[in-house]
Amino acid sequence: MSEAAKFFDGMMGEAFSELHTCMLGRIKSFNGTTMQADVIPLFKRKLADGREEPMPVISQAPVMFLYANGFFVRPPLKPGDLVVVVFAERELDSVVLSGSAQSPSSNRQHGLEDAIVIGGWLPFSGSLPVPDDGDLYIGHKSNGVRVKITQAGEVHIKANKVSLGDFDASEGVSLGDSLKSWLDNHKHYCTGCAGITKPPSTSSPAPSQVVKTV
Repeated sequence: MSEAAKFFDGMMGEAFSELHTCMLGRIKSFNGTTMQADVIPLFKRKLADGREEPMPVISQAPVMFLYANGFFVRPPLKPGDLVVVVFAERELDSVVLSGSAQSPSSNRQHGLEDAIVIGGWLPFSGSLPVPDDGDLYIGHKSNGVRVKITQAGEVHIKANKVSLGDFDASEGVSLGDSLKSWLDNHKHYCTGCAGITKPPSTSSPAPSQVVKTV
């Protein structure tokens, strides 16, 4: 290879080394209120002399989440979680500060400073504790809690506690079929009558198929 070719090859390699598109990383810290994260890149940077060094930590990257018309689903990222990071075509500083269209204040393109966390990923050695059955799952891989929405229109909730109305709700809900059986068959001891009363002469209401909380 000629000296000129080596020069241009090295120049292009150096230029492309700072042009970032997509990267895998690990969460260093996460703010679940501002939806920003510091991310440790899982790639190393190769120096001109052939040595490698860790890439710098990506600071205060905005984290993508489901958000529309005031509704949101927030991912509970924690240090150590694996994430996918992409890099904006132009500088993001003015846009993420204002939330509106802005002219970039520099010519920076696809820079480390303009990272966006778009979601998590699993290494090929990992797996989720749910079957690949085509249903929608929301859950946690270690404690077994999950919500399953089936293609048949059913919703199944597996949890140690489900609170309705507020997070600190403590009033329990009775088991409908068990309560109905008790109501239909219970008897009372009474004073001044023939010992024990008979069960009710009419059946109690059947458990509801549709409920609401107020």
